Amino acid sequence: VKYLGEDGEGTLLAGAASICSPWDLLVCDKFLKLKLIRRLYERALAVGLRAYAQLHQPTYYHLADWEGITKSRSVRDFDKSWTCLVSNYETVDTYYRHATSAGFLGNVAVPLVCINALDDPVCTKEAIPWDECRVNKNIVLATVAHGGHLAFFEGITASTLWWVGAVDEFLGVLHSSSFLHGPKKMYAVGLHSSLKSSDDKAPCVNVTEERMVTTLEHMIAKHDSNEDPSNDHIVNGQRTQTGREKVKVTVNGDIGQKV
Repeated sequence: VKYLGEDGEGTLLAGAASICSPWDLLVCDKFLKLKLIRRLYERALAVGLRAYAQLHQPTYYHLADWEGITKSRSVRDFDKSWTCLVSNYETVDTYYRHATSAGFLGNVAVPLVCINALDDPVCTKEAIPWDECRVNKNIVLATVAHGGHLAFFEGITASTLWWVGAVDEFLGVLHSSSFLHGPKKMYAVGLHSSLKSSDDKAPCVNVTEERMVTTLEHMIAKHDSNEDPSNDHIVNGQRTQTGREKVKVTVNGDIGQKV
């Protein structure tokens, strides 16, 4: 969402979906501290972040505080030891203010559907930017009473997530629309990190020097294929010469899938 707002009409995307966005990281950070059950959720999130960071330790070994990461018991602890150091933020609050997306909604220039649950134990409803979404004709904000954080189970067996179908329908209509936002020219870009890292061991989004967004697997495939003209990739609607399978990425970390 923040990317869409920052680039406005210049975005390379035709549309996007946001599921359970925190909207305001400072508000959500304080929200997680208010009750024991929420602190337990945060502890679980910290465990996941620590495990993910370990996958990237060979690349960021000299940049992050690995002792601090190992001892992290909250998202804030992790951000202090990892995010602030890797991304050069003076404090965690500085990072949270900079990463918050709510203030960029007014500049979103392509169709965007946002889904939030009012009982989300991680991303509080108090952070939802109701007015900002209401005044931008490109944004559809859908809220439901129940759904938790990325749960939204449906059916007696709770074996499916209803938001997947909703987003699929939205993107399908968007794709078939005659008003589809046309893709713009892509420029050659470089990488911030070495391809010989552990990034390909887990789903990962890599931001290049020109603020392009793509999966690390796609970048590695391009490197391995030596730009073999017999292999094509389609990224954000553009065809480039790379190897392996085709990859489609939707920004915001909410949707990223291989096709």
